[in-house]
Amino acid sequence: KSDKNRNVREDCGRYLRCVLDTWPVMMEDDDDDDKKNKINSRTEERLSYEAAQQIGMGLGRALTDPAQPVRNETKRGFQVVFQRFRPVWNEVMNSGIIRDVRLRKNLLEAASRSEDNGGLFDDMASLGDLSLN
Repeated sequence: KSDKNRNVREDCGRYLRCVLDTWPVMMEDDDDDDKKNKINSRTEERLSYEAAQQIGMGLGRALTDPAQPVRNETKRGFQVVFQRFRPVWNEVMNSGIIRDVRLRKNLLEAASRSEDNGGLFDDMASLGDLSLN
């Protein structure tokens, strides 16, 4: 039973990462007329900020999942949040969802190093397994 649940959690994390990575982003500065004209066109669907926020919060919670494969997939998703949705990443980091001090420190250090080097979370191994459970 727990193996099945782990697989479902891992697959959910993979799906959310793919959504974040591939869907176009709804920009706050899009004019309202342009939004209204695109609302019924599937080719013009955008991921809203609120949806990205909910996904980011879910991924933040999953960073401490008891299963290593789930945490690994979540790390990849959280990396996409950092790359494409920096304000969401900041909200997750400041929200208190990630309560583990060492985990928060590792994430912040990885983000800082990635900005200094131009890459993003280039050294994912430095994050460890992201779980102190």
